[in-house]
Amino acid sequence: MPKHQSKYGHFSNGLEYVALGTGEKKVLFFLGGPGNEIPHGIMLQFYSKPFTPLIENYTLYLISRKSGLPSGYTTIQMAADYAEMIKNDLGGKVHGVIGFSYGGMILQHFCALYPNLADKFILLSASHKTSEIGLQLDKKYADLLSKGKFGSAFALIATAVYPKGLKRTVLKPLIWLLGTFSKKPNNKTYSQDVLIEYQAEENHNADENLRKIRVPVVIVCGDQDYYMPLADFEEMYELIPEAKLKIFHGKGHDVFEDPQAITYILKELQTNA
Repeated sequence: MPKHQSKYGHFSNGLEYVALGTGEKKVLFFLGGPGNEIPHGIMLQFYSKPFTPLIENYTLYLISRKSGLPSGYTTIQMAADYAEMIKNDLGGKVHGVIGFSYGGMILQHFCALYPNLADKFILLSASHKTSEIGLQLDKKYADLLSKGKFGSAFALIATAVYPKGLKRTVLKPLIWLLGTFSKKPNNKTYSQDVLIEYQAEENHNADENLRKIRVPVVIVCGDQDYYMPLADFEEMYELIPEAKLKIFHGKGHDVFEDPQAITYILKELQTNA
């Protein structure tokens, strides 16, 4: 069981969430993808354990994407879904938003189009581009998920999340077991949704909106990211007028598991604008 009490639910526009912690200030965590499942059980522990310092200070909402997506749905439309949810269900503004990986690609549009809906914006392992090898892997990942092969999909994604080495070697079979026996999504459109989300990732282009961002944005990344080379993070940093770039050396897409990265993110959330 997760250390902190969890509360599952749906917002009025259908977005599913799990809330952790009881802090007065709300921080939203736009989950990675493709795939709009909400973590349960061991998977929830996987997400919540690194963020324990945040959960002790805030209410942290892990939020995915809508179910029943129409073909051609875009990351801009997903950003509008999040904005609608904040306006209708969370009082019109939250303290901070962390966009991880796929969720961070959506946040890139959100920062430009809805800057007044949060005080803090953090892009975590989320460049404006995904490498060709990253896209190829995600295409296979989405296809496996759409066919219900969760163990194989999770094992595949370990290749991208963890840099080559002992940690990846040890964790890959464990992650296969986790995917095989974890709770599966129960929405009827999941198989199609994950493929539509992949197409949105493939077609993602936030360059124009990145230049329009007029709020401070913090970019947190590792320099060994399989999906997003450091050069792309540096390019995105140059595109955003008020950006701060924090690089954790020797870390990959799994940088959020680094206690130093979480400490840095917590500090940024607590810093006055």
